[in-house]
Amino acid sequence: MDLSRDLLEQAFEMFGNLAASEGSVVDIAVYGGSCLLLASNIRDVTRDVDAVFLTERSRGYELADIVGRKLGLPDDWLNQAVKYVAPPKGNPQPNLFPFGEYPKQGEVGLRVYTPAPEYILAMKLLANRRDDPDGLARDRRDLHLLMRDRLDDWRAINRSHQGLLSRCARSQRTYWSQDRGHRSGI
Repeated sequence: MDLSRDLLEQAFEMFGNLAASEGSVVDIAVYGGSCLLLASNIRDVTRDVDAVFLTERSRGYELADIVGRKLGLPDDWLNQAVKYVAPPKGNPQPNLFPFGEYPKQGEVGLRVYTPAPEYILAMKLLANRRDDPDGLARDRRDLHLLMRDRLDDWRAINRSHQGLLSRCARSQRTYWSQDRGHRSGI
């Protein structure tokens, strides 16, 4: 079963409501295809949510099971298969950014974080899916789009820096020409 952004948002909303009704707040970091689905326009669907529970791990699994049954999701719709590669030892929260709090209205019960795009890019590069041709094809597509987006970002930064450098160079030339003129008049 493919999970769309709307379905994931609905699942997170339900998860957050359940946790909040118990007075709990569960924090998760979302990786892989689900991260690309939620935080970018790179993916339209994902097979599951690769996540690491940052808090309330046991209860988080129980709530995920309840949500999965209510929405008819696969048993492993929210899993920690990625925990062996993320987060890296010694850096439990590598450049995690807040993505959303659920439910959207009322007491928060679920906080979702995503890593920096560079981290997802590195994870996709390190994925070894030789035995999974479909997964390999998805990773290649994701890598292409991630690198294209990073290249577009770099080009935009470079253009803005070029403009800034040009203005600085003009200002510096003006300063030095004025300074030399002032000194020569002494």
